[in-house]
Amino acid sequence: MTPRFSCLACKDKKQSCDRALPKCSRCSRQGYNCSYPDKRKTATGKRKQVRDLEAKLTLLEARVDRSHSRAGHASGQNTSPHAGDESLPPLPETCLAGGRSPGHLGSLQDDSTRVDALTSNEAAATDGIAGDPPVTSEMMKLYFEKMNHATPMIHRSRYETCVELSSANQPPMCLQYIVCATGASHGSTCQPLAMPLYQQARAYAEADEMDDEGQRSFDLAHVQAWLLIANFEARKGLFSRAAVSLARSIRMAQMLNLHQGRRNDETETLPPRGFGSSRDWIVLEECRRTWWCLYVSDRLLFATSSLPSIIDSTQVHASLPASDQAFQSGCPEETSTLQRVLHGPDRACSLLALRVLAASLFHRTVYLSGSRKTEDGDNANDEAYWGIHKTIENELISLQSAIPESFRLPHGLKCQHSVFIHVLIQMTILSLYKPTMQSAQGGNRRNSSYIANPSCKHVGNAVLHIVNIFKSMEDINTALQNPIQSYAVHTVALVLLSNSDIGQEEASKVASAKFLQRSLRQAGKTSPIALSLSEQLEMKLADRDGLS
Repeated sequence: MTPRFSCLACKDKKQSCDRALPKCSRCSRQGYNCSYPDKRKTATGKRKQVRDLEAKLTLLEARVDRSHSRAGHASGQNTSPHAGDESLPPLPETCLAGGRSPGHLGSLQDDSTRVDALTSNEAAATDGIAGDPPVTSEMMKLYFEKMNHATPMIHRSRYETCVELSSANQPPMCLQYIVCATGASHGSTCQPLAMPLYQQARAYAEADEMDDEGQRSFDLAHVQAWLLIANFEARKGLFSRAAVSLARSIRMAQMLNLHQGRRNDETETLPPRGFGSSRDWIVLEECRRTWWCLYVSDRLLFATSSLPSIIDSTQVHASLPASDQAFQSGCPEETSTLQRVLHGPDRACSLLALRVLAASLFHRTVYLSGSRKTEDGDNANDEAYWGIHKTIENELISLQSAIPESFRLPHGLKCQHSVFIHVLIQMTILSLYKPTMQSAQGGNRRNSSYIANPSCKHVGNAVLHIVNIFKSMEDINTALQNPIQSYAVHTVALVLLSNSDIGQEEASKVASAKFLQRSLRQAGKTSPIALSLSEQLEMKLADRDGLS
């Protein structure tokens, strides 16, 4: 009787079987044992692909276990029962809804496992980055309400909508993690999560670059992620790392042609956004805002560190960003380019555009001051120098007049974006006249007083403006989380403690310097930069008290 089913050997090899007895022809030729099943085998096993994936997962978990075990032994600490789960110390219960545990958050893994274990959206938990949706929502809320003013480039409602979508349409995990890390750094109860979230964001961004020859990482979302990573690193005092991360973001943006001009109706040529499916004016405006936030960071990095700028302004043709109202509502708004605004009569600008102009002027002023010294030690009579000096003076006046009435002082003190612009303008004035004042006060030329007197007046007014801004602010701690504003406070305090005659009483100057030092010390509880600058000023004040 011919068997009903193929023999087991042919079935495993997926070959045809002639069901001959006692052996089929194929088994006879190959010398295999040939046996026939009595009934059809029920498929109770798992598919080979599933088994392979489970084997890989087991291997990765074992490697993570070993990594945590080594870290625990090296630090002399006991390993937790969840070491293989890459757990974090739990958040204080006060920041959790209903006192629930935040679950586990992946920590930065070693280089041997990072690329395998982190594959952007695929590795993300669907119940929130911190393992608890309310905590994740709270960190996003803190970012958009407290920290978004520093880089206002992400459309809030669209971002929050996309976070709730399926993983294919969500923002990449590197962007989600760094948004939450930035928000957590401002929240009193979520601060323990800030650094681990940043580490995970950077690991995801690097893993995306290594995946599929880096094609996944070339979109707007990854440009934004690297910029936020650079800003986070700068706030933590990791300046070398921040400079490299910023350069990474700028080069990616240039490869995506974000610096090129696009009309408001040219949405079909937009680069990939990285999440969502919209291709409209809001996405175009996101591209513009992202580019100009990069431009501001590039200019300020040079002004505070003397590292060469990466962006060449003459090669930038992108229109300046539109107003916040137009961006949030999605109503297209025509704007000019930077070159037209700098060299033309058009001064109607949004707040972000004003920040771009202020950063540009600050950069040019610092560059001018750095090039002031010549072989003979001074170039006070250099016509080219004074010509550029006068141009910057006029552009500063135009910039101040372009600030909308509602954002001028004292009304603008409630807006962190407005405060930053005013501080940057006063720092530009200080940087423009301070070298001239110091040179003239130490010179022996007959026109020294002619040069020094107006320069001292300008420096004194700029110092007084910055001191009054911070004395009048309700939320000075948030302002001093920005390294540029901490740098401004430190610079002003040093001018107050110097022997320069800026038209203020000595007691008033010392009192203002002490106020600025106390403000930095208070902000230093959450800002390493502010803490370091506060300690430097404390030593200066102690030396001054010792001399007196």
